[in-house]
Amino acid sequence: MKKILDLWYIYSRVKNSLERKMLKYFFLLRKCPEFSESNSVVLLDLRGHNRSVYFLLSILKMNNNSIFVLSGNVNNIFVAKKIFGLKILLKKFFWKDVLKVPISKKSILITDKKEREHESDIFIDYNYYNKINDSKYFVLPYYLHPSFYYYKNEMLQQKKYAKRNIRIFFSGTCAQVYERMSFDMMNRFKSIQIIQDNYKGKIKYLKTKKDIVNVLAERQEIIFCVNEITLDTTVKHLLKARKYCEFLRKSDFFLALPGYSMPHSHNCIEAMACGTIPVLNYAEYFYPPLEDGVNCIIFNDDKNLIENITRVLNMNEKKIELMHKNVEVYYENYLSPEVVMYKLQKELTKNKVNLLVNDECESISLYLDAIEKNIFLA
Repeated sequence: MKKILDLWYIYSRVKNSLERKMLKYFFLLRKCPEFSESNSVVLLDLRGHNRSVYFLLSILKMNNNSIFVLSGNVNNIFVAKKIFGLKILLKKFFWKDVLKVPISKKSILITDKKEREHESDIFIDYNYYNKINDSKYFVLPYYLHPSFYYYKNEMLQQKKYAKRNIRIFFSGTCAQVYERMSFDMMNRFKSIQIIQDNYKGKIKYLKTKKDIVNVLAERQEIIFCVNEITLDTTVKHLLKARKYCEFLRKSDFFLALPGYSMPHSHNCIEAMACGTIPVLNYAEYFYPPLEDGVNCIIFNDDKNLIENITRVLNMNEKKIELMHKNVEVYYENYLSPEVVMYKLQKELTKNKVNLLVNDECESISLYLDAIEKNIFLA
């Protein structure tokens, strides 16, 4: 079985590599037409190629009448294909040096290149963690894992109000590399260890497909989809995407522990999309910040984590139901792609937009640079 999985992995990597190369050369050789003043054209000139591009393109997808011209990092053609599909990609997307595309009244230039900031309509700044509270920025919220945008979030939205029988749930990578943390906060690996040490009799582990069926049939206190001994990734993918979403919808709370080297992790946004209440230690890095006891549970250290897990396990149903509704309201008002697009379009009618984006690696680097230079931006 392992050999079959290894061969499938190699096949997928080769297939994706060939597809990228074919799309790249097709668009580089394809002639970009001349656009008239009446055409609504989105000029996307990005040096970056990262997960935030998936969310950005998912938002732009709602602008159905636009033609898209890509420039900068050619790999973003592949991202566009994933989000829009091949048919729309071939019909509405072109590749050209954006400098050579005349800017009309109906065109919008989106770029992260400093040298083009003065002429852009939307300028992307990746200094997310230092500038989150700066009022001059339109904050692009952190996003779901890119794979969810392929399916238009359908998996997360199905049976959103299902009866919940799991009090606390966690699923995700939890290898020892997650001890690495660039921010002054407790990391994922240590958090899981603390909960394991203090709630041994209350935790059930998902190790097999039989476990999945059993835990969904009964009331559960804490469910972990990680290996109980090594905390490695051996069972990370036991839950396929649809089943993972089902577990989120069946859970009251989700342990939205920090990601690799940074606070945010995709699974926090995925949980909130299902109305599941996050338990986390980085509420201040949401915009606007999440509130303890309203739409999240906040912990700060070892002792506080234990206190809050006990608090959650003993919380009454009426309070939990109210928090579920608050999470749903927060997601719909601040995190959903539809609302973000509406607000962004509204902002564009007033003036140029400075878009603050969490680019993960670059955003972490800028945060650390600021600390080294002893520059703290409000």
